[in-house]
Amino acid sequence: MKSRIAIPVAIAGAYLATAVLAENVVHKASFFFNGQEVNIVQSDRLDTTLLTSLYALPSGCTALCLAAPTAASGVQTAFEPEIVDFMTNEVANGNGLIIDARLPQDRLTGLIPTSVNIPAKLISDENELLPDILVALGGSFQNGVLNFDNAMPLIVYDSGPTTDDASTFITALIQQGYPADALRYYRGGMLVWATLGLTTEGTSS
Repeated sequence: MKSRIAIPVAIAGAYLATAVLAENVVHKASFFFNGQEVNIVQSDRLDTTLLTSLYALPSGCTALCLAAPTAASGVQTAFEPEIVDFMTNEVANGNGLIIDARLPQDRLTGLIPTSVNIPAKLISDENELLPDILVALGGSFQNGVLNFDNAMPLIVYDSGPTTDDASTFITALIQQGYPADALRYYRGGMLVWATLGLTTEGTSS
C-alpha cells in the first residue's frame, strides 16, 4: 500500500505529465501587493508534511476522485507559469484576483500568496451577501440588472485535482452572468503548487 506521502506526490506527478512544468520556467518572481513585497520562489526540497496535510479525498466518492480537466465551456485551464505572471501583473496592479474556493479552515494548511478566500458555497442565490460579492468582483447593477462589462479577470483554485470546489465556483459564477472568458481554472490547486515547491503562505514554507 502506498504511503500517504507517496500518494499525493504520485497524483501531482501524473497531473504534471500533461502540463507545462513550472520548474522549467518559474525560478523567482518579485512584486508588491498591498504595499508588501511578495517573492515567489521554488524550493529544491519537498515539504512532505505539507503535502500530506493537503492530500485528502472528498467524502462520498463512489469512483475515482478526480476533477474534470476543464471547469466549463470557454474557461481556460491555467498552469503555474501563467499564474505567477498573473500575480505580477494583474493582481499586483489591482486588475485581477486569485480566488481560493476552499473553506476558510482549509487555508490553515497553506495558501497561494495574494489569494482571496471566497468559498464556492457562497456563490448561491440563497446567500444574501451574493450581490455584494458580485459587485466586489466587478459587477454592477443597472436598472436592477447585473452587468459584468467590468468583470475582473479571475484565476480560481482549490485543494487540487481530487476536489471540485474551484469548478463549482466557476460554474455558479457563470450562471450568475459572469463572462467565461474572464475566468481561468487552476486544476492543480494547492497540492500541485506545493509539490512544485512554490512559495506558500500560512505554513513554515
